[in-house]
Amino acid sequence: PDSYQTVRRRGTETALLFFTLKGRGFMRSLREGRPGVHFTGPGELVLWQAKAPQSYGTVPGSIWDFHWVHFHPREHWQPLLHMPPAVGVHGVSALPVSPDDVGTIESLFAGIHRDARIGSRVRHELALNSLERILLLAQEQTDTKTSRALDVRVRKAIEQIATDPARPYSVPEMAKAVGLSPSRFAHLFREQTGHSVIDTIISTRLAQAERLLMLSGASVSEIAFSAGFSSLSLFSRQFSRRYGCSPREFRDRVAKPVKAVK
Repeated sequence: PDSYQTVRRRGTETALLFFTLKGRGFMRSLREGRPGVHFTGPGELVLWQAKAPQSYGTVPGSIWDFHWVHFHPREHWQPLLHMPPAVGVHGVSALPVSPDDVGTIESLFAGIHRDARIGSRVRHELALNSLERILLLAQEQTDTKTSRALDVRVRKAIEQIATDPARPYSVPEMAKAVGLSPSRFAHLFREQTGHSVIDTIISTRLAQAERLLMLSGASVSEIAFSAGFSSLSLFSRQFSRRYGCSPREFRDRVAKPVKAVK
């Protein structure tokens, strides 16, 4: 309720991450002569840096339902802690989460709470793993904001291709799934990514085949079909065009496949 307020003039030794589910909260500056306040609402991540003075609570007349976690950032997380700054509040950054990621982040916070309560060594690592995923999702969104955010329909298509590159895709089918005409979908996809839908599918399949050639003991023909190519000859042509050598030559020169155990 709106009686909830916390003030820590020296901050904490930990970083502090909030994710609002519903209602409204405030983050207030404690700097002398520099008043400032940030209001947070549903679907927003707010990060307090370690040792930054803290003053936060529920907006009067409202409720504030949120997840929170104190944590010591691992060294390789430092680049992930630079979300857009909250105007006027020292040490605070805020990021409205894409609607497509809200459910994922809610589930990740639930996993953090569960694993932290269990408290074993493995569960502690799982909790940190979930927290890192949240920070990575936030970083991905921050990166697109500073460059060019992908249309959500294009992003869904890219994620679908990456999830199952071998699936037999068609532009009309993919367009229908995101509520666009085939021509509009194809134009939007190329406009946003610089590549056609078909080129993206082929590139994703080739990348999958490259990994399998490097790490798998499967035959070249098995790899071709498992990556989604309809024939070995088509796979060989596409692979040679991209990598400048045949799949077999690539495996001989670069890869160290794991031999299958019979």
